[in-house]
Amino acid sequence: MPTQLIGVIIALVSVEHAVDAPREVAATLDGKQVRVTVDGTLFTSYKFDAAQKYPYFFPVNGPLTGKSVTTETSQPYPHHHSLFFGCDRVSGGNYWQEGNDRGRIVSQGPKIIEGKGNRVVIEDQARWQRPGAPDPFSDKRTITITAPSDRLRIIDFVITLTAVSDVHIEKTNHSLFSGRIAPHLCGEKGGRLVNAEGDVGEKGTFGKKSAWCDYSGTNGETVEGMAILDWPKNRWS
Repeated sequence: MPTQLIGVIIALVSVEHAVDAPREVAATLDGKQVRVTVDGTLFTSYKFDAAQKYPYFFPVNGPLTGKSVTTETSQPYPHHHSLFFGCDRVSGGNYWQEGNDRGRIVSQGPKIIEGKGNRVVIEDQARWQRPGAPDPFSDKRTITITAPSDRLRIIDFVITLTAVSDVHIEKTNHSLFSGRIAPHLCGEKGGRLVNAEGDVGEKGTFGKKSAWCDYSGTNGETVEGMAILDWPKNRWS
């Protein structure tokens, strides 16, 4: 039975002096990525090369600095690629950590449904594949990107997972929609992680259910960050 999830990801700075006028967003296909610009400046790219472990967004640029708040890969977690969807321990496979032979999520090629205006809409379908094993899932994803003000960017990510064989997911901390913050924004560098309940830091937020988590810090000369929000109608919300 299909299961639908929505993740909303916001890259933002303080909106105290924000200009609340929607900015023009545009999407173009560029090889194995869809580039998304806001007022002509790169915001993010949806990367979908079939050789990758899974499709992911990189960079995810802050609206004022133009510097990414995420890292494409870095130690000690080189298998975390910026902003991505995946899951470990699926029917004996691993659709999270490196090694395509352990399992990978393969884009079938995204389509730009709305390419320019107050929003862009991208649709993609992907197959979860592992050599010598039946596919556990196919998924359909709809990505809507907007820029409601000069200081706010929103990625609205809707995904429907459909089991195409018997699926067993073991308990794991490595699952679903995730972001790897840039090293210079991490807690050791003065960044701040907080959830909807006001819990702070990795120790305070780890393993706790929450409607959202926000990570922010000094990015260049200003404060920028990213929040991941759960859709309240998700079945496990």
